[in-house]
Amino acid sequence: PVLFKKLGLAIPGIAQRFKNTLALKDLKLALDQGSIEGVDLSTGKSALKSYEEADKTNYKDLDWTSMFNFI
Repeated sequence: PVLFKKLGLAIPGIAQRFKNTLALKDLKLALDQGSIEGVDLSTGKSALKSYEEADKTNYKDLDWTSMFNFI
């Protein structure tokens, strides 16, 4: 939590424990399932690009709320 405050990433009321790398994994699972079900998850596809870019930086180990600053 202190790191997030120093970086200005804290969002009040949101637990800061879900790393972007895990969010990326779950997003990929959701997109795969959408593909199987024939559902076009266009917003998820757009988010995927941002999460893949973030995964190549120090943001990969930060909480998902840091993506507000990344994008």
